[in-house]
Amino acid sequence: MKYLFIVSILLLFILSCAPTTTIFIVRHAEKVDSSRDPDLTEEGLSRAARLAELLKKEQIQHIYSTNYKRTTKTATPLSKLMNVPISLYAPDTLHTFARAIKKLNSNALIVGHTNSTINLLNELGLSHTIKIIEDSDYSNLFKVSRKGKTAVLKLEELKY
Repeated sequence: MKYLFIVSILLLFILSCAPTTTIFIVRHAEKVDSSRDPDLTEEGLSRAARLAELLKKEQIQHIYSTNYKRTTKTATPLSKLMNVPISLYAPDTLHTFARAIKKLNSNALIVGHTNSTINLLNELGLSHTIKIIEDSDYSNLFKVSRKGKTAVLKLEELKY
């Protein structure tokens, strides 16, 4: 019993020393219309700049976006600020993409869409309260934290 207590304390110590990986997941900012590949509105460009300002101290080393103007333009201010290139992912490969995200050992931003954002949270195995993102809602910011190589420990649902 004494050894079990010591092993438990050591395990807790090791886990507390493990680095935390943080993944931020957002839907793209406000778009000009409902066409297939619209630009961002002025409000959307301002929101993208706010996102960059909010995340500039988060040591983002990876930025992921789908290959649409509205998502890449949401990611661009942070990409320029941090000098981190935008890597593209396909929203129809979320299962494979989520497996790769789970293996990251450094912080990242992922920009998606109303459906792919929620689907990615589901693929990561996260429980969350937002089951749908309304077309008019651009303010959700999901913060996913993982300690070391363990499973995801925490999801925070924020607004920005």
